[in-house]
Amino acid sequence: EADLLRILDEVREGKTVNLACDGEIFAEIRPVEGRKQTNEERYEELKLRGIIVPSGYPRRPLKPTHNVPGAVARFLAERHGCGCECGQCQCECK
Repeated sequence: EADLLRILDEVREGKTVNLACDGEIFAEIRPVEGRKQTNEERYEELKLRGIIVPSGYPRRPLKPTHNVPGAVARFLAERHGCGCECGQCQCECK
């Protein structure tokens, strides 16, 4: 784990790190080139490449179909199997 963190630190500093086994390089870890895209820029790029195809329907806000008090807490309690109202106790669900 310590080696992995050291390798990731080197990559963050802009270095390329080669991984080898028995003297043979099998992988290269390097920084991402260029600046990071915003979500909107990535979306537009994927649309242009045909990977994302908009539905053609106008976007509209989603409206909740039901308002059931405590539903999320019950869902989380059931999911974690602790029987508590998650967020209300000191169990490991937090």
